[in-house]
Amino acid sequence: MVVDDSMPDRFIADKIIKRSGVASSVSLHESAREALDALLRMREKHEVPAVIFLDIRMPDMDGFEFLDQFSTLPEVVREKTNVVMLSSSSYVDDKKRAEAHDCVKGFLSKPLTEKLLLGQCELLQDKKAL
Repeated sequence: MVVDDSMPDRFIADKIIKRSGVASSVSLHESAREALDALLRMREKHEVPAVIFLDIRMPDMDGFEFLDQFSTLPEVVREKTNVVMLSSSSYVDDKKRAEAHDCVKGFLSKPLTEKLLLGQCELLQDKKAL
């Protein structure tokens, strides 16, 4: 799943993820609220994503607010889903704040590249998170 208000960033992430072969399908969401609603619908079908690539700076609900709401979702969703922050933010405090959440397993800088994606996937596999 990719959650980002920027259409070009969603497009790039979708193409990189599919081209790399790490996922056969990608759920794209323009807003954090939309993504939370989608997670609840996916849970009903037992199809929660293994990884969410989450932008920080979004209107209406930012990535940190998403993380707060994510922590209230049913355990089955939280256990099976890892969050990787995908942001253009260069603020050290943003990275520290994101990593304070147990579900956050990585922090990548935009734009997503195949090298960054594959490196993150290796880390998640090493942690038995995929």
